[in-house]
Amino acid sequence: ETLMQKLQRQEEELKTLQNLQLRLTEKNEEIRHDREQEKHLEEALHERELETKAQGEQKLLEEEIRGLREDLLHVQQTLIKKDGEIKHQRDRVRYLEKSLTEREQELRKQSELLKQLTSALPWRDGGEALKKQIQKLQKWEEEEAEKRRALQERDCSLQRQKELTQQLEDERKVNGEELERVIAILKQTESGEVKWKEKAQALTLALTKCEMANGTLRGEIAILQRMVSERD
Repeated sequence: ETLMQKLQRQEEELKTLQNLQLRLTEKNEEIRHDREQEKHLEEALHERELETKAQGEQKLLEEEIRGLREDLLHVQQTLIKKDGEIKHQRDRVRYLEKSLTEREQELRKQSELLKQLTSALPWRDGGEALKKQIQKLQKWEEEEAEKRRALQERDCSLQRQKELTQQLEDERKVNGEELERVIAILKQTESGEVKWKEKAQALTLALTKCEMANGTLRGEIAILQRMVSERD
């Protein structure tokens, strides 16, 4: 082997060594970049751990939402039932008012008739006809008084139903507002969770690529070290 050939081979080895050193510099830069990505991934995973702890609170939030929905459904069903009862009570009151009006008209007629009988009938037989008419009128008055009491009781019951309905309406409004607030919080939490999942997946993929690149770099460094040792 001539000296020229040895020099040429040495120049080729030197050129190869320079190329490997350049690649080593590039790989070191890639390693630095990958380590930064790894650091970001560790930070993201730490935040994800905190997010996982928050999932327990989210579970409680979901249970609270279910409870509010059940309460709201119960209130709505109660309102429907009470609305039906109130409608029935109102119909009953209208019927009693109409009946009372008719009774009062009939009572006035009976009073007029009684006056006519009192002025027309002679006082004989102990006034039996007049007594019967008076008794009939008294009975009628007692019935009308009883109906008035029933009507007053119905009015009181109707007022209580109205107050209860208003109370239930207020409760439904409060429950509805609370449900909307909790649902908004849940949607915001779910949106944040999806974003963190996507970020964690991307960083996990970057870490995998980083590990693969590091493995390739280790192999090339080993080759370079072996070539340097052989050259020495």
